[in-house]
Amino acid sequence: GTPYMGWSAGSNLALPTIRTTNDMPICDPSGFDALGLIRFHMNPHFVSGKIPGHNGESREERLEEFVAYNPGQPVLAIPEGAALIREGARLRLVDARGAVVITNGKVLEIEGDADVSWLNTGPAA
Repeated sequence: GTPYMGWSAGSNLALPTIRTTNDMPICDPSGFDALGLIRFHMNPHFVSGKIPGHNGESREERLEEFVAYNPGQPVLAIPEGAALIREGARLRLVDARGAVVITNGKVLEIEGDADVSWLNTGPAA
């Protein structure tokens, strides 16, 4: 019943693990457990596509690797300025231009201000 608010990496603390921070350690070397307040993973500050001048993997590629390595653990990727609010069992994506869910080889587009409660119904990762 204690309220929790986190942003940036602090939002990752509400997840089952912190493995989808932008540092993205995609496997657990015994120490990335988080609070587990929600059952899926999230990636804040999501930028779609390759960033000009960046020669590494895109965010989508890294998150697809995470999902391939962790089947059944979807990732909600939200852009800068978006928020996820939990009110009881309801999870709402607010003030967003939209987001994506990466799960089991699929990328699902989510509209801004959408109810994403369905992501929280699976087993805790």
